[in-house]
Amino acid sequence: MSLGSSDAKAVRIGDWELLPQRNLLRRARQLTRLEPRHADLLLFLANHRGEVVGAEQIIEQVWQGQVVTDQSVYQAVAKLRKAFGDDATDPRYIETVPKRGYRLIADVSAGTDTTPTITSATGFGDRALDKRNPPQRWLAYGLFATALLVFAWVWLQPEPPIEPAQRNAVIAVLPFTVLSDEPDDDLIAAGFAIELAHAIGRSGHVRVIGPVSSALATRLGRDTNEIGQHVDAGIVVSGTLRRSDDGIRVSSALIEVPSGYQLWSEVFDRDDHAIVAAQEDVAAAIAAALGEYLDGNARPFPAPANIAQTADRVTYDNYLLGRYYRHRRTEHDLKRARQYFQQALAIDPDFAPALRERAATELMLYFYGNELLSQAIAEAETNLKRSMEIDPEAPEGLALIGLSHYLQGNYGLAEDFLLRAVATHPNLHEAWMWLGLTRQQQGRLRDSLAAFEYASQLEPLLVTAVVNYAEALTWSGRNEAARNLLQNLADKAHPSMANQDQLFRTLSRISRKSGELAQAFIWSERALETAPDSQLSLANKVVLLTL
Repeated sequence: MSLGSSDAKAVRIGDWELLPQRNLLRRARQLTRLEPRHADLLLFLANHRGEVVGAEQIIEQVWQGQVVTDQSVYQAVAKLRKAFGDDATDPRYIETVPKRGYRLIADVSAGTDTTPTITSATGFGDRALDKRNPPQRWLAYGLFATALLVFAWVWLQPEPPIEPAQRNAVIAVLPFTVLSDEPDDDLIAAGFAIELAHAIGRSGHVRVIGPVSSALATRLGRDTNEIGQHVDAGIVVSGTLRRSDDGIRVSSALIEVPSGYQLWSEVFDRDDHAIVAAQEDVAAAIAAALGEYLDGNARPFPAPANIAQTADRVTYDNYLLGRYYRHRRTEHDLKRARQYFQQALAIDPDFAPALRERAATELMLYFYGNELLSQAIAEAETNLKRSMEIDPEAPEGLALIGLSHYLQGNYGLAEDFLLRAVATHPNLHEAWMWLGLTRQQQGRLRDSLAAFEYASQLEPLLVTAVVNYAEALTWSGRNEAARNLLQNLADKAHPSMANQDQLFRTLSRISRKSGELAQAFIWSERALETAPDSQLSLANKVVLLTL
């Protein structure tokens, strides 16, 4: 038997039989479906029965060089134990050898490799229907049909919305205004605000609006009150940044929406030009002020942790510029972001945030540009592997590993990493969006809808987040809710809004499916006006013209 070979035969492992070609474990009438990677791991352990194999060896042979951590191996082994009904403290199948690895201790022999007619997904075990016993056969068909109807009814029920955070617990950090005239300082100030929002969002005690929506809201609103209402935020953070030969000065304020009342303000001076330290000071002070305001009893609010650290100012400037361009999400801007991250890493090769952002940029160039998937993953994984060696529990890194697995079709593993990411940093809007896509690929509409909804709450003006949620609503039969959601975003369309053609194209498709062909044609025209060279928009219009 060879690992992952298409002709791998059935293997008996203790009381169970592994069917590698079908990713199934079978025991009598009981069938358990495994993820392909977990089936590969089990086959690998079976091939090395009685040997202690370390996590590095498993990653090399089973994951074949993909960016994963020892935690991935631990989780995969835990799921195999669960499938076997095994106990780690008193194992009968897989033994953990502390500080060394894992060993399959159950007996291994060749299996029978017969094909079950009905899998466990139906709930009937692996017993084939006996054609010589029609009454049992039709009873089984009837039960199966009933199960399908019940499943479809539950699956297609309208989703209860995620309970939104209280309005005064939703915060938007606006791009900071630059008061100096150094080149690119305005973009550095915008990147500073993105990092500040990211740091505040780590606490999980407030919902922090994402950087795309916060930046767009400033272009749509005339004052902080109107800006806050565009993204449904109860608190707005605004500020200024000034750099000079004497140092750096950052001023910041918390403003309540809609009263306009200033809850807190402070000025921070750093003589050493340490923008990272200034950012840390601002984030900690905002956290304390939010705690007093939201709790009402001056109880300390957890200070944000893990703000990006580097000793070099130029490195961090390049990093902030890259952050700014990466969040614009156009092919041109992503390529500029890549250049800035490369410049940052040329000075400080071990600056983990820049390594992660470089990886994110490569993966997004596959989405928004013409980069080949294989090339994007190869570049991303090189940077991710190094970043995880430096900061193995960074939620941003976990989320990107999840995205990489999603793109490669490893949906179960992708979900594991994405869930770990949002558990650590619940305001990672991209992780929620990717989690929705991962669950969608597994056919789990209810779960994907919930993830898409929360992503759209974090980024209410980001086209991809809102379109994903709207598409999920249409799958559950809520076309009108989807249309209203997209129409609301279309009403706020702005020249700086990326992917408007996707927004208008989706509105056109929903209108077409609802029989409103005239409206569908109008939206298709707007999509082409926004992006005349879009093949998807051209195809959408061709479909309309043929009706």
